[in-house]
Amino acid sequence: MRPSMRMRTHRRCLSAIVLLMVACDGGREVDGRADPQQLVDQLSAPGTATAAAAALVALGGRAVPALRGYLSAGDVGDLPARSAALAAYALGCIGVAAVEAQPEVQRLFRFHADVDVRRQAAWCIARIVAPTRDAQRCRECAQFLHDFGAADVGQGDYAWSLSLLALGEDGREEVVQSFLEDGGAAAFAALSEAIVTGWIDSPTALVDFRSRMVALRAHGYRRWRRNGSDEGAWAAMARACWQHGERSPDAALGLLRHQDAAWRIAGMAAIASTTNWQDQVEILALLDDPVAAVQQNALAIVKSWGPALIALPRLRNVAARHGPLRADFAPAAAEIVREAVATLDERAADVVRSADAVLCGEPIQLVAANDASAYPVWLDLVRGSRDASPTWLTALGDVAPAIAEHADGGDAFVGLLASTAPDSWHAAITTLARCGPALLRTEPGIEKEVYESRGRVGAALFVGMELRAGALASEADLAAAAADGAWHLVARARLELVQRQADISRGVVRRARTGVHGGDGIVEWSSGSFTYRPEPSLAQPAAALLLVAANETGWRDAVAPATAEALVQAAGERQLPQLSAQWIRELQAWARGQDD
Repeated sequence: MRPSMRMRTHRRCLSAIVLLMVACDGGREVDGRADPQQLVDQLSAPGTATAAAAALVALGGRAVPALRGYLSAGDVGDLPARSAALAAYALGCIGVAAVEAQPEVQRLFRFHADVDVRRQAAWCIARIVAPTRDAQRCRECAQFLHDFGAADVGQGDYAWSLSLLALGEDGREEVVQSFLEDGGAAAFAALSEAIVTGWIDSPTALVDFRSRMVALRAHGYRRWRRNGSDEGAWAAMARACWQHGERSPDAALGLLRHQDAAWRIAGMAAIASTTNWQDQVEILALLDDPVAAVQQNALAIVKSWGPALIALPRLRNVAARHGPLRADFAPAAAEIVREAVATLDERAADVVRSADAVLCGEPIQLVAANDASAYPVWLDLVRGSRDASPTWLTALGDVAPAIAEHADGGDAFVGLLASTAPDSWHAAITTLARCGPALLRTEPGIEKEVYESRGRVGAALFVGMELRAGALASEADLAAAAADGAWHLVARARLELVQRQADISRGVVRRARTGVHGGDGIVEWSSGSFTYRPEPSLAQPAAALLLVAANETGWRDAVAPATAEALVQAAGERQLPQLSAQWIRELQAWARGQDD
């Protein structure tokens, strides 16, 4: 199964979706000795479809005539999406022995309406044609994909197909070298596929793969620093190296991202005893894997770590949801708590008890991390909170400032940006914003990190203004924010000054006047710094409210409640978190109060 090129937050190609079906099929077995036609008939049966596809792959060339017959019967556009995709998947896994099915697969790609079926068919075409080393056939297939819209099924998938076909045109060492020097993630994944299937042998590529895997690993949990498609390429390179004797942690971590469950299990086994917290977090992520066997292996490894508090948030989160292994997760979490409490001093044990209570849904106050024994406990809990429940992540905000005082504590909070669940990511943003100015000492580029983690300008602005001019900011911090000139920092500093009943700087008022007549909105990252020039829809109402707050003559009558509501709506459209809209409402309420 080829690695997906769109794995930033979800596995997108249907060859990956096939794995998701394994859990739905209930694990029923299909007799691999069955007649190929009987197996093809079972591709439409919910209980046996995935197992039937696997049995067809095992039959190899013997299964091709029956699969061709299925794809050529009647109007291909009327074929059920699931069974059509499984048929293309089976042919692609069979490989070059299925090249005679090329016309049927091309017909499926051209006429089926389902984008996932077309994506699977494009993958299949490259997988069965490229190993033929027929240059003319490879060029014609590439042109066919281009003419009938392969790019529409996903740029990454299209690029992978073209790369594999390009290798099939000649496969000479010069082509391989050009991929290594200039190719992107799709080219690396395609070259890995060619090495895995044995129709290209390139020791040079394997050496290059190793160095690139080391570079990817160096990013650690800050995976947003690399292109999302690198995840799929890493998995493909890891498998190629693994099959050629490479057993490094870099390769094992790559296998954790592989679309084949067996390889994910192999990767976990290779680093099961790791004490590196970033590697442990990657294993913990597989507790949510859609394949039960992967979940079971991940749980067994986590249990072998003993009282590893880093696992507690994830275990409690999974235990709170429905699933076939739900009953196994809660006892594992309880055992971690029991063992940890037995070995810690009373203060640290109180932290564990309060944290577990909140993780289980109890509305209690968390025990703060204000002494040496409590801090290591909180550090493990925060590190393990990626994709934890939003309730838990929000509760962490109460202890965030004390933890962020430490360099590794700030680093742990930044790790929450790797959450893939949208609600968890948004809760993590709010918690980051509550860390206070202490976080800026260890993470001076935090706005850039927030922006790059998901490409949300509003979130970056929100975190920046709360850290630099929020409730925990000193008077010096507020003065620096007010002098910055960026409207969001000026506005947040002004609100904080108002709340503290401080005098209003005339410089702030002058910048507010300028903001009312601001230009178009532009966001730029330059020389490692964050630059924002506001757009009228946000800057004008915000600056007008500031002028009202400053009691500027002539502006009070111009600002009506509808203006503030328009600002809140504009903020929502830019996906600003709820709290950034809240302080706008508070400022409006303060301004109204001056009229009484």
